[in-house]
Amino acid sequence: MKSLLVKITILILLLLSILYVNSYYELFALNINKGQDSERRGFRIMTYNVNASLPISNKEQFKRNLIDEIETHKPDILCLQELSAANFKFVQSALDSIFGCINDSLAQSNPYRYYLYSKKPLRNFQTYQCRGSIDTTGFDSLSKIQTIYIRKYHMPVYSADIEVEDGKWVTVLSCHLQSSAYTTARRSMSEEDSWWKGIPLYYQNQQIGKAIRLFEAERIRAIVDSVDNLGHPVIVAGDLNDFSGSQAIKIIEGNKLEDSWWKGGFGFGFTFDAWHLKLRLDHILYSHQLIHKNTYISNNSISDHKPLYSDFETR
Repeated sequence: MKSLLVKITILILLLLSILYVNSYYELFALNINKGQDSERRGFRIMTYNVNASLPISNKEQFKRNLIDEIETHKPDILCLQELSAANFKFVQSALDSIFGCINDSLAQSNPYRYYLYSKKPLRNFQTYQCRGSIDTTGFDSLSKIQTIYIRKYHMPVYSADIEVEDGKWVTVLSCHLQSSAYTTARRSMSEEDSWWKGIPLYYQNQQIGKAIRLFEAERIRAIVDSVDNLGHPVIVAGDLNDFSGSQAIKIIEGNKLEDSWWKGGFGFGFTFDAWHLKLRLDHILYSHQLIHKNTYISNNSISDHKPLYSDFETR
């Protein structure tokens, strides 16, 4: 009897530990009847990393798949990451016909290829630069060029106020945080090299990526705070290259933003699937002034990422 009681106690403690870890890191969302496309009210936002490394020879297929994806799911707001200059020119007229033409200076002054479209009225379009000095302590093994890159790195964040309902505006931030560059490290190795051989390089890239993401997260947090101080609802959408519960995501969320997949999806919600990795790197974070209705992922195959959608209403 005593032995049975010990086993039951251990089992309960194990289950509580699993639930705590799942809750803290928001690993497996448990929203029944959610996480899939459904009839909606309010407005829909889509974020999608379309993979800048897509070969030029596949541009026609890329355009057809991207436009079909947008026309099928009908997002009101579109945030794109890693849209190469060549691919943007190829799909620009099609995107303009769906969403309406945006300021072309965005394409001309945008070396990092982030794009923000809206079918609804848009105002106060801004580009923020995450500039500053990043601490390179602990990176003594890096080359001088790599160290300079980290110290001088800056990321643009695109922001706009969007009238999602009559007289009701939401500030949307579209961004792409620094990658830990697992796939870049893998591509730099010989195909004959084992995965294990790349561990030192993976680890180095992860440390570099984390340092830059923390730097970026602090600056995105400052933008979110400034918007919140004005009383505006805010959405941060994009490829954040980190998992829920990570230090960078926690910084961005603070006590003001929620993760839409955790609140409205079902399952792990993997948005990245490549090189034997399945991860949830793409996020839509939203403020409490919005009513979250649903979040789901589409299985579009033109990229190593999947499109992420969320539906919201205003209060």
